[in-house]
Amino acid sequence: YTTRFGHITGSINHEDPQFYRYMTDHLSNPLYFTAYLVGILSVCFHFAAGLSTFCMSWGITVSATSQKYVGYACVGVGVTLATLAIGALLG
Repeated sequence: YTTRFGHITGSINHEDPQFYRYMTDHLSNPLYFTAYLVGILSVCFHFAAGLSTFCMSWGITVSATSQKYVGYACVGVGVTLATLAIGALLG
């Protein structure tokens, strides 16, 4: 919450070059790193599952076969996003 609302209180300036150092120090703590990692993986799963459900509820994938293939595609999207996010988190 300090990085999200820090610009309101004036404690964090996101354009300051020291912000990178702050985030590096922040993520070196295993507890914060684990929380960020769980959050990122949760968001990627939720997005991929939402895409699949969207296709089913809007009638884009009507048959069981099409739902299966869209499910595979959404798993691919979720894994790709999770891989990119973890790569960004690890630097």
